[in-house]
Amino acid sequence: MLVIISDLHLTDGSTGVTIGPAAFEDFRSRLQELAFDASFRPDGQYNPIKSLDLLLLGDVLDIIRSTKWTTQKKGQAGYVRPWHDPQSALFIDKIREITQGILDHNVLAFQLLKGLSSDRPITIPDPDDGRKRVPVHTNLYYLVGNHDWFFHLPGAAYEAIRQQVTQALGLANPAGPYPHDPAQTPWLMDIYKRHGVFARHGDIFDPFNYEAKQGRNAATLGDAFVVELINLFPQEVRARMGNELPPELLENLNELANVRPSLLVPVWIDTMLQNMKIPKRQVNQVKAIWDELANAFLKLDFVRQKDTVRPFDAVDVLEIVLRLYDNVSLGTASKVIRFIEDKLWGGESSFARHALNEPAFKERWARHIIYGHTHHYEIVPLDKVYEGYESFDQIYYNSGTWHAAHELARARQDRFVFFHVMTFLAFFKPDERKGRPFETWSGTLGEKR
Repeated sequence: MLVIISDLHLTDGSTGVTIGPAAFEDFRSRLQELAFDASFRPDGQYNPIKSLDLLLLGDVLDIIRSTKWTTQKKGQAGYVRPWHDPQSALFIDKIREITQGILDHNVLAFQLLKGLSSDRPITIPDPDDGRKRVPVHTNLYYLVGNHDWFFHLPGAAYEAIRQQVTQALGLANPAGPYPHDPAQTPWLMDIYKRHGVFARHGDIFDPFNYEAKQGRNAATLGDAFVVELINLFPQEVRARMGNELPPELLENLNELANVRPSLLVPVWIDTMLQNMKIPKRQVNQVKAIWDELANAFLKLDFVRQKDTVRPFDAVDVLEIVLRLYDNVSLGTASKVIRFIEDKLWGGESSFARHALNEPAFKERWARHIIYGHTHHYEIVPLDKVYEGYESFDQIYYNSGTWHAAHELARARQDRFVFFHVMTFLAFFKPDERKGRPFETWSGTLGEKR
């Protein structure tokens, strides 16, 4: 059995609330049920599985969403950003500091994960004595995405940081960079082929968060957008207006990272200011802070270097979006940004069409193609293959997220709905789960009234 989860975005606690230990306890209980179900063979006999594989499909530890990046401003001692030299001592120290902060802030959650492969494994009934239980060992593996790409960097210093993570989570990853491209990772491909699965984080299909020429060992515009706007804006509002604004507003600003789509953050801010009936003078001050940071962001050398001669590139999109809000209504701004996102991502937000180009799909050995990254759980039929009298389905899945979400409403383009999301996917070998190939679970928890 192979279980996949992704996009937990566990932070050091400096940029909002992340999912807590209770969710991991719930997951552990469900994992135990899955292992029990997997132990029923196609002939109906109960034969306990000895182990299972659990894959963390990227963006589990979130190195980008930390205010530690913006503690120092340009020109100050210790100033460093994700797009600076990753082999510099200053950069490595920052990654080490943020990683340790994440491990400390989520220590109970990580203990629950580590227990699966060490002192607290899941257990299922003994086939010979129902009063007894037998352990099922869990092998945990980590594959990086776009917010934890630093664990893919080479070098002894990064290996030491990775070993901290490996020990804290009880990972079974071999020494060396955590993988990003499964096709270049033989041990991971072996696990995939045993389960008829091919999975990657999916960031390679997002030009805002991945550049093919740079590869996964380099920062992107998405990193800069999060660090210089999403992380920094709440800090600046609190520093300049903390005594004037309601505490609830200041607290809510930490939710910027959970707004979907992310380019609608300014609309979400405006909506919150209106709903809380903030006086016009203060609204203008808040907007002025956003405009100041947005202009500084667009002037960054790193951002300017990404501006190509190609029309409507990612920098052009950001320039349009960040300068849009003073000129049109919020509803119109939302519609324009929806149109822009469709253009940027090829006409749709789903990555299902990319699965059709995967060699694992074309070669027919993978029945299940899985991506993460978008935070939107999906299951999309790709093909039905006939081999004589036998057939099998090929399906695309998105592994969703374990996170809060502020989603844009469809009826009104300036309203957002809030809920918590948790998704996990399970895939079975032919002799498991009575011959059934997969099982998926996606749950939502509404906002407290």
